[in-house]
Amino acid sequence: MAHYEAFYKSIVYSFFKATGVRLIPEDITSKGRTDITLIHNDMVIILEFKVSDDDDKPKNDAIMQIKQKEYYKKYLDFKNIYIVGIEFNEKKKNLIGFSWERVDRG
Repeated sequence: MAHYEAFYKSIVYSFFKATGVRLIPEDITSKGRTDITLIHNDMVIILEFKVSDDDDKPKNDAIMQIKQKEYYKKYLDFKNIYIVGIEFNEKKKNLIGFSWERVDRG
């Protein structure tokens, strides 16, 4: 499954790289690594990818991992922080889940 996750990450990375935003792949935090972090002006977007082979229902594992490991904490000095979880189905090779939240810094 890691092979498929890397495939999807590389596609998303290539897309955003073409836009000129600052990207940090495998961004290191004190509790792990984010898949991709995007930084643009006063905004940070933390992306986490998961690939499932179970069914077509998203499990929200990606966004839960960001929250549980608090990947966003190193960016609390930015005005806007968003966390994004993207889930794919390995068998159908299709997107099955996309969720995002704005991090409340308060």
